[in-house]
Amino acid sequence: MKRIFAWFLAFSLALAAVPACAAPTRDPVRQDVVIEPGMQMLAETVLGAAVFTGTAGLEENAAPSQALVEAAFALGLYNLSLPHDGGDLMDGRPTMTAEEMQADYPLLFVSGAYSLPAAAAMAGVSRTQAGLTFDLTQLEDAPKIGVYLYSVSVSGGERVETAADLFTYYGDMGAEAEELPEDALTWLCHADMTLLRAPETAYGYRVISFGLSERYEAGMLDEWQTVENAACEYSVNLPPIFGLADDTAAHMLWQTADGSAMIRIDVEEKTAGITQLLQSWQGSHPGRSVSRELDFDTYYSLGDSDYQLWTTSDELNTVYHVTLQFPAERQDEYALYSEFIRNSLIVWGISNG
Repeated sequence: MKRIFAWFLAFSLALAAVPACAAPTRDPVRQDVVIEPGMQMLAETVLGAAVFTGTAGLEENAAPSQALVEAAFALGLYNLSLPHDGGDLMDGRPTMTAEEMQADYPLLFVSGAYSLPAAAAMAGVSRTQAGLTFDLTQLEDAPKIGVYLYSVSVSGGERVETAADLFTYYGDMGAEAEELPEDALTWLCHADMTLLRAPETAYGYRVISFGLSERYEAGMLDEWQTVENAACEYSVNLPPIFGLADDTAAHMLWQTADGSAMIRIDVEEKTAGITQLLQSWQGSHPGRSVSRELDFDTYYSLGDSDYQLWTTSDELNTVYHVTLQFPAERQDEYALYSEFIRNSLIVWGISNG
């Protein structure tokens, strides 16, 4: 019988067994409310179901598809987050009655209501006289979906806006990205999700809407390339989708095969102080702010389709300038890459790594 998640397994690669460095993650942006276990579990249940069913999003006021609901029920049973009184969880084939699913549905979603279908929408789920039976044994060997929530903000009233990077890994559910080796996870895609506070429910929140991005092109960090420029004394890690287009030591350039994105690293003489340099750059880029990490001698600015990074110190008479250009529609993805690039850039004359 076809597995529920066979299509997803086709996109997953075997992961190395030898531990590596802990996986880097995106820096948190804001956290208006504490990310409680219930919020995390709800995100993993619903967004995981979206990945497994190929659901790109759920619009506000729209009811989720039957397949999405069945996948969410399956994951909720598997991770023990959905209430279920039956003892059949032990054999991996639990049955949920129509009454039980009607009661559990509003724990997950704001819009719509559950009604028992004439037939199940997904392979691995079967319609029985009592309700629906779920074959959870298929989930044991399937890759798990993790959710790294890096932004949680209150948008007014009881609504909470979240932003996250989704990742896949093998092992027990509930693993945090920071606890996994970098060769044990794959960053999968970006997700925006709007929640409604529901403190009386099992999760504490319900899903109003969500949207998933296209699959990340360079989410396997152990495949990133390490570049060492001995002539200009720096090293950096770059996504494997970039190929070298110009190897001039002081002006190295990498591009994607289709030319839609590029990385350039210029090493130039510092003719003025870094403050004057940045002020001059901002003068020609009105509205752009520059963030500073003085402890690491770095300055950076993220735009709609580009990222700029400068590294220097008082002891250096040079400035290392990284420019990353990318399609505007993939900003969330490349914003993640930009953080990994910034944190990997090591200028040998200073301790910025």
